[in-house]
Amino acid sequence: MLALTPIGKITKVHGAQGELKAKVEERFLDALYNAEFVFVKQAGKPVPFFLEDIRGDDNPILKLEEIDSPQDATPLTSQELLLETQLVEQFAEEASGTSSFGYLTGYTLHDQNSGKSGLIKEVLEYPQQEIASVVDDKNLSVLIPLHDELIVEIDDEKKIVEVKLPDGLFEV
Repeated sequence: MLALTPIGKITKVHGAQGELKAKVEERFLDALYNAEFVFVKQAGKPVPFFLEDIRGDDNPILKLEEIDSPQDATPLTSQELLLETQLVEQFAEEASGTSSFGYLTGYTLHDQNSGKSGLIKEVLEYPQQEIASVVDDKNLSVLIPLHDELIVEIDDEKKIVEVKLPDGLFEV
């Protein structure tokens, strides 16, 4: 299954050609400007659309293939805008020189080895790597390194980070 990351929302129709104005988080703009297609949630499911054109900075204006009139565009307003997670991560890495896991704040971290889980309260950035400050079900805090080799899967829809940590790492 294709992993998708929510990057913003379509706010309104723009002009007579069916263009759409979007509110996109700044950290996702580079990925959006380099995307060939975007996904728009319709009836709770992501639907792909090829990007014909994109312009503007903070609130980009999108021209989607086969959306050629305000009538075609109207059903897409107020809908969530998504990109492939792989593309988002690629541009986050290029921007920082390393992986950027800051968006994982609020996700649940689950260790497949110990079976323990906790809420990621914040992601701390250190020169060597990023660390998740995780609070477990007993309200105890633990620091977990976020590294591509430890992460099994990130499910953005369910907001779950599956990891395989070395024994004893998810201890207080």
